[in-house]
Amino acid sequence: MKSTRRVLLLRYLALSIVSLLAPLIKTSSTRSQTTPWRMVRVGGSGTDPNDNNRYGAVPSDVGLVLYREVPGIPAATSTDVTRIKISDKYKVEVCLSGTNNWQKVTAYQTGSQATVNQDITDSTKLNKGYYGHLKNWTHTYVNFEVQYGVSVDVKITSLSNDPLDPLYSINPNSSKAHPNNSAYNIRRFNQDTKSIVLTFTDPKLFAVDINGQMDNHHTGKGYTGLPIHTISIFANPVLSKPSAPSTQNILKAMSDGFVGALMRVPVNGKLIFAPGIHYIGNGVELLRGNRDYYIPGDAIVYGTLKCGSYAQPDPNPNAITIFGYGTLSASRVTHPSYTTPPDSKIENYRPIDFVYSDNCHVNGITIVDAPQLSVSLQGEFKGASISIGNTVRWVKTLNWRENSDGIDPGDNTKIENCFLRCQDDTIPTMGGRGIDRVVLWNDANGKSFITNVNGPRRDLTISNCTVIYARGIFEAGGGQVFALNQDQKPTRRKNPPAKVTFNDITIEDRFPTKTVLYLKWTTAQDTDPSVTEDCSFVGTTFNRLTIANPMGQVQMEKLTLIGGGSRTQIRDFTFRTLKVGSDPNPVTSLGFFNISNDTTNLMLIP
Repeated sequence: MKSTRRVLLLRYLALSIVSLLAPLIKTSSTRSQTTPWRMVRVGGSGTDPNDNNRYGAVPSDVGLVLYREVPGIPAATSTDVTRIKISDKYKVEVCLSGTNNWQKVTAYQTGSQATVNQDITDSTKLNKGYYGHLKNWTHTYVNFEVQYGVSVDVKITSLSNDPLDPLYSINPNSSKAHPNNSAYNIRRFNQDTKSIVLTFTDPKLFAVDINGQMDNHHTGKGYTGLPIHTISIFANPVLSKPSAPSTQNILKAMSDGFVGALMRVPVNGKLIFAPGIHYIGNGVELLRGNRDYYIPGDAIVYGTLKCGSYAQPDPNPNAITIFGYGTLSASRVTHPSYTTPPDSKIENYRPIDFVYSDNCHVNGITIVDAPQLSVSLQGEFKGASISIGNTVRWVKTLNWRENSDGIDPGDNTKIENCFLRCQDDTIPTMGGRGIDRVVLWNDANGKSFITNVNGPRRDLTISNCTVIYARGIFEAGGGQVFALNQDQKPTRRKNPPAKVTFNDITIEDRFPTKTVLYLKWTTAQDTDPSVTEDCSFVGTTFNRLTIANPMGQVQMEKLTLIGGGSRTQIRDFTFRTLKVGSDPNPVTSLGFFNISNDTTNLMLIP
């Protein structure tokens, strides 16, 4: 009798626990078209302290937010390289740390569309804009949401079944997260040789180099090894999910062609892309000011989004927000240099292009395979009391083609918490409201931070950025971390000199292709009569710059600061706590630098 009562009591307790937990865990069976995400609730410490966007974090009891698979997404077996598909390289699962309650996160895969594998030295040999050097390379990525203060375990499993494939098993000792401080305690999952687990806390965007594919090989010019298969974990801050006021403002998955619904969104309204795949094309003026566009984590939009015209400025490209953790892909858009005839209006090929913008925000989306600049928010800063300013936050780019620059902030944009893999210049440091907490990655061409003689209109601060890979395939030009834009001839300074300050910049790449700091005028300018005034590069400060390897594998030079004459000097540069290689002590000797007589007032402060 006692045993029967004990069994009934235990059964009652079990049912009570289940009934208490049921409202707290929403599984896939309870998801609908309007609420495609699922939430695992757990205590958290609150919202993103740096998020001032109108769509901020939700209450602190939400720990993880996961999305279902995009309806209609091609399977892993698909051979269509023009579309994003389910990854055939990796499987990803997550859980709250220590719970072992693993839940699958949909892993998507993009890759290079190059058809010829070659070490390209001539841009005319490009495969319709794709670098043949990157043929068959892939990038797997996952997006989910994590509350601040929450610790998460991520399990990555290789899907290779070929013992000869280097991804057949995963060695935790040869796999590493970048930036270096992103995740910790990388370990094997039980005794499974094909899975590793890593732990991290708080939202963050990072890459995991599996088996040292990038870290142990120089993949720049001259690389002839196997294709590289990379993976990124995009753990985003939790956003409140908007609800559409009517079904007219929910854009269902569309086939190819013009999407008139984008233009029918009312002023101060919003448009929600429904779960699925949308084909909107490119080069069409689709967006209008004072409207919001939401791309959730289970939607993929193929095409480009733009507002305003360079020829006829739209007076209303303001107060636009594009947000959500879905994907905006231009992988089905031909590079403008390879259209028939070639198209000179390259702004139509930018995934996001706003002209003369203010109070515009791009938040959270993943941009895949841009054929041109990924995000361009051009707008004039008219003063803090007049301009609200634009923001780009938690945006990710995964690009494969020439001209696939990262983010151009114009004069009026602040960039924060972004992950930018590009094959051209990543971020120009010639304007904007500041750059903070950005991860930068190049494989074929371009610079991480590019500037020119004009510099910014006002003082600019760039902080807490990490360059994880700085690779290039050309003998000259591109591939550096800090470099001058040699396309601009220093004939006349448009703006008065402004100061640029870099704080806490880390260059983790062990195999950079070029010298990481290369500020050099290519010709002596004193003999050029067109240089009519002082165009010197003046007043840059590096506070706490850490460089794993300053000398490139191809361009094996010291840190280079060489002026071109008395009117094109490089002067008043300060390096405060510069650390190079494994030496924990700051650099105090100019022997680390390649300088000229036109490099003046270079200061090294421990």
